[in-house]
Amino acid sequence: MSEENVFRGEGLELSYHDRTVVHAASLSVEPGRVHALVGPNGSGKSTLLRAMARLHKADAGTLSLGDQAVSTLSKREFARVITLLSQNRPVPSGVPVAEVVEFGRHPYRGKWRAKDPEGASAIAWAMKVTGVSEMAERGVDELSGGELQRVWLACCLAQQTDVLLLDEPTNHLDMRYQVDILDLVRDLADEHGVAVGVVLHDLNQAADVADDITMLHKGVIQATGSPAHVLTADRVSAVYGLPVAITRDPVTSQVGVQPVHRTVRRLQQLA
Repeated sequence: MSEENVFRGEGLELSYHDRTVVHAASLSVEPGRVHALVGPNGSGKSTLLRAMARLHKADAGTLSLGDQAVSTLSKREFARVITLLSQNRPVPSGVPVAEVVEFGRHPYRGKWRAKDPEGASAIAWAMKVTGVSEMAERGVDELSGGELQRVWLACCLAQQTDVLLLDEPTNHLDMRYQVDILDLVRDLADEHGVAVGVVLHDLNQAADVADDITMLHKGVIQATGSPAHVLTADRVSAVYGLPVAITRDPVTSQVGVQPVHRTVRRLQQLA
């Protein structure tokens, strides 16, 4: 594999108010692959992703894209190669969907909105693949949470970066659009060679979409590797504090995680 566009964070120490929340974390996001970050609430996965996007300053560690230190890139240069779909974005009142998606083209325009020859096609494609084309003229403040999530994803896709970072992209979405978004993530990696890093709460979604998984717990990386390597019964049970069963699909061999609920445990004890 070419190392040219591998995006790496190495030895990252991250804190809030003098309290370290991520300890010596290293993560790589590779072209054509999906890398999922998983872990319980408060494990540091979103903080780590924000640090990779230069939105959370690291106390120690480095970021690099290929053999280039990310610190050498200007904000505009960085935004042409790496973008983040964060959990919370302000909702501009009265602004139509098409204009919000157009915000994603800001790294390609100069101070005075210089010409952007590829902008129109990039915006149209991003809106089509996220299913928001039909709402182009609607104000974003009129949308549901799920619709708004798809608009913000379209904005990121219009940016046409080599690295796409997504913080819980299926949040607020119904089942159909959860599947559509995860399929799109997979297509971006497989068909367009995009390096995708994604935070997911649902371990089964992570196993379904990701080539690689990193599991965090209390700010410490517990394991990195394939879904089958990371999602073991012992590890998941220890990190999440409840017993789980690991299943394998007989056709695809995909790993599945099934919590063993209290009722099931009680029945097992009575059997």
